[in-house]
Amino acid sequence: MSKKITAKAICPTCRRHNPVTLYRTIWIENPGLRDLVFTDQVNMVRCPGCGHTERAPIGLLATNSGAGIAVWYEPSPDPQIDADAQLYRSMPGMRFLADAPRMRTWVEFKAKILQLEAMQSSKQAKAHNSGGDQGIDLTETHEALQRWMSRGVFEYAASRANKNPPKNPQHQSYDKPLSPAARFAITFLSILIGLLVFFVITFLKR
Repeated sequence: MSKKITAKAICPTCRRHNPVTLYRTIWIENPGLRDLVFTDQVNMVRCPGCGHTERAPIGLLATNSGAGIAVWYEPSPDPQIDADAQLYRSMPGMRFLADAPRMRTWVEFKAKILQLEAMQSSKQAKAHNSGGDQGIDLTETHEALQRWMSRGVFEYAASRANKNPPKNPQHQSYDKPLSPAARFAITFLSILIGLLVFFVITFLKR
């Protein structure tokens, strides 16, 4: 979640001390919070005495954990950012926070976010296209399964259940009539395997 801190801001114009609440971390996967960044509203401080308005010169971390994006706005050297980065390196799955680029100006900060978002979108598009090009050919798989189902176990089971042995010579050794229980078992097994193959094909098509 986003993190806020409270501080005392000194107006550079009238030297008035004003209590303020500022974002230290802001989650830009939230559209409303992202808008605060790109409409230049986040961490803007207005002096109630003279009306002077400026952005608080404090470090700000913008993150989108789902996309693995993190960027620091660091208008002046901030030792706490170094400490935070060291902490993130020791936490599983937080490497992207530890390696977050640190931008000196607000314009560079926003530009870096847009750059990383564009790169992430490009990666996702390539992964999607690659998956479509290199994925399983379901048509060929379905046809192969149909050919397989048309012979072997299924042909033998169906023919034996109907007391009509297959024409394949390798099955001639099984010409001895089966009992009703055996025919039922073979028919049940063939249906069960057929259902299993059907569900596999259905799953692959998703």
